Amino acid sequence: MVKAGLGRFGAEHAASEGWLPDVTDQSKIKDPAHPCAGAVPLRHSHFFTADGLFGCRDADGHQVDDGTYRLVDDHTIVIAKEFGEVTFRYTITGGTALVLDPQMPACATDGCFAAQWAVAMSYPGLTWTRS
Repeated sequence: MVKAGLGRFGAEHAASEGWLPDVTDQSKIKDPAHPCAGAVPLRHSHFFTADGLFGCRDADGHQVDDGTYRLVDDHTIVIAKEFGEVTFRYTITGGTALVLDPQMPACATDGCFAAQWAVAMSYPGLTWTRS
């Protein structure tokens, strides 16, 4: 979030996404300057179907996000959500490892939800592994 210029939303994200045990409101974060202190790993999965659907599942397997997607070319995917479209550059390594790099929406300078979602969706630099 910091690298994308969205650091001011880090506490909100850490509290609302379940990264901090027993914290659901950012006002309950012990050290707002370090909102990820005490964060725990969470299982989370994403899926893309052959017919163009996109979604996410939480650690319990419940679907928590949905949308549609379209491939633009061999390295670009666009995911459409209720707030608009977000473009990602992607690479696939060995047929099982996916890295997404969000192309930040123009509204990112205002901290729009689309930009926050793009970062949270891809965690730039992290690799997804097919299971």
